[in-house]
Amino acid sequence: IKDDTVVAARQVPDKSLDFVFVDALHTYQATLDNILAWAPKVKQEGYLMGHDHNWPSVRKVLDEMLEGWKDEGECVWSFPMARF
Repeated sequence: IKDDTVVAARQVPDKSLDFVFVDALHTYQATLDNILAWAPKVKQEGYLMGHDHNWPSVRKVLDEMLEGWKDEGECVWSFPMARF
């Protein structure tokens, strides 16, 4: 899907994906919007993942929204949807 990431999420059925990897605009609001848009698309046993947790704005959203997210190395983060 070639579109804005939040707009593209509207085209994907809820709970249809095993994982989503978020690596979009790194502002606080864009990160929050992407997590809120894409998290419902991931199956309960799946993972929400992303990049650049070293950015303060990204880290702030992760700490507020995804308590206990995991650092996978190389600035990649993961969060099991069973805990969302």
